[in-house]
This record gives sequence, C-alpha cells and structure tokens, in this order.
Amino acid sequence: MKRLSAVSIVLASLAVLAWSLDVPAVGQDQAQLSLGASSFAGREYSDHNKTGSSVCGSFVPLSNGGENFGDLDNGSGSYIAPVVLPAGATVTELSLFVNDGDSDTDAHAYLVKKKIANNLSPATLGYKVMAEVHSSGAVINTMRRISDDTIDVPVIVNVNFYYFVELVDCGIPEPFAVQIVYTTP
Repeated sequence: MKRLSAVSIVLASLAVLAWSLDVPAVGQDQAQLSLGASSFAGREYSDHNKTGSSVCGSFVPLSNGGENFGDLDNGSGSYIAPVVLPAGATVTELSLFVNDGDSDTDAHAYLVKKKIANNLSPATLGYKVMAEVHSSGAVINTMRRISDDTIDVPVIVNVNFYYFVELVDCGIPEPFAVQIVYTTP
C-alpha cells in the first residue's frame, strides 16, 4: 500500500510539473512554424493598413527595405506570408520577434483564417483574425518576443479555408520573424 501511495505521489507531482511547464497533453506533439519577416511579400496595402484605416494611426505606404542579419531592415507598410499547418492542429500561441527601438511606432502581426467557397456573398465573409500581437515601447538593439496565447477558433481546418500572416511595420521597428506554436493530435 505504501508503494502505491508513493507511485501516486510521483505521478501527481509529474502531472503538476508538466502543467506548470505548459507541456502538451499526452498524445499531442508541440511544433512551431517560424516565418522570417524578410521573406514576407510586400503589399501596397492590407486589411489593417490602408487609406482611412491603419493600426499605425495613419496609412503607412510600402517601403520594402532589405534584409540585415535576418531582420526586415528599413521596411515599412504591409506584408503577407502564407501559412500551411496540418489539418486538425490546434494553434496555441502567436509570437512576433522584433527589434523595436522606437516608442512611437510599432510592428503588428495577425494570424488570419479565410473561407473560400463558390458563391460566397459577399466575398469578404469568412475572414477571421485568429490572433494578433504587436510591439510597444522602446528597447534599443534587442530582439524581443511578443506573444499571445489567446487564439480565436484555434483548430486548423484546411478544407475550404486558407491561412496567412499579415505583418504591418509602422516605420522604425525591425521585425525578425512571426512564429506560430501549435499542437497536433
């Protein structure tokens, strides 16, 4: 009986430790998809940065900039990257890695799900921002990770849907990457 109690205590302790470390549940594998910001495609405008409506306060036109040690250097405006995740995966976190040394401008990242269907009317139906993150404040010459684990409709459904990340750089920040953490059954 003492042995059974000792085993129960050990198992309970391991369960508490796993929960506190945010380890995926038994039977699930945790994975990450990292998208390099310098590989995103620049767009003249996007849903969160267009004339009359911008997360930056006012519209920021596209300036593609370049790549510098892996960051999107001297870029600004709207950028898009496709996201391909396995069907049935559950998104658990969205993160933005950025060097934001300016307290006046930020970088924003959105994970978006879009429905595709014949005769979808209006065609804009089925657009869902699943998660969003943005930098704030100024920390000079330092890559920071800004994360959100509040995911709306987190399960990936690839039939009649596609996914993408919209990145909006309001001017000074230097985004490095957007990372999506997910579990698979």
